[in-house]
Amino acid sequence: MRVLNVLFHVFHLGLTLFTALGWMIPSWRMFHLAVCALTLFSWFGIGLFLGKPGFCVLTELQFYVRRQLGIQSQRESYMLYLTRKLTGREPNQMTVEITTQAVFYTVTFLSLVLVTF
Repeated sequence: MRVLNVLFHVFHLGLTLFTALGWMIPSWRMFHLAVCALTLFSWFGIGLFLGKPGFCVLTELQFYVRRQLGIQSQRESYMLYLTRKLTGREPNQMTVEITTQAVFYTVTFLSLVLVTF
């Protein structure tokens, strides 16, 4: 389980960085758009179905592994968790969520526009 926890961190962080920066590389844009579409489906498709808008399948799986390891996490987003871990401070949840969404929607729009032209 410890290895799985580390693998989830590596994958989740990699996916987060790819989502933020993947649109910059022209040959990656279609894949980037697919990842953004899957993220939107998780947030609003699965999330609304479960009554949890913003639901992230990857975060849910990762926090399940952490609970199995006895690591109790608050019910939170991965970005809030990551911000806390990287800064050592308690971040403002609203600021983290708004920033996450602003970056996500901006890069998704950029990728969509750049793929079309």
